[in-house]
Amino acid sequence: MKDFEEAGGQGVEGAKIIYEIDPKILENSLSYNQTMLAIGYGGFFAIWGFMRNDISEIAKIWTALLMSISIFIFILNAVFNMYIVSLMAVAKDVKKIDKLNTFIRSKIYVNGWHSMFWLSLGTGCISAIIMFFQFISILVSGDSV
Repeated sequence: MKDFEEAGGQGVEGAKIIYEIDPKILENSLSYNQTMLAIGYGGFFAIWGFMRNDISEIAKIWTALLMSISIFIFILNAVFNMYIVSLMAVAKDVKKIDKLNTFIRSKIYVNGWHSMFWLSLGTGCISAIIMFFQFISILVSGDSV
């Protein structure tokens, strides 16, 4: 518990304590985050598709590139997590399951997940900010680009 408090309630120890209290909390949290990200991507591309004729070419290129990077990272992370879960599902050896559980709770996995999350969120947010400023520019100028 001391490590958890020193870490400010974050990191591997925090996740471990939450998982030990109720594994469903962590699973539901991950599921909720993935659902919100998927809805965000869908919403972004709906707006992007609606505005594509009105925004500048450079904004189109940058928003599409950044959002594509964000989605690629998101999907890569989801596929990797599915791979780990599938390994656990088919593992017949208790030692192998314990090794996978240890890996999931390891600093490498948690830090990797955090890095992927922030990189995906960052590129997606930069893309959304560019789109937002294009939208404001169109509203202020009163005409399309």
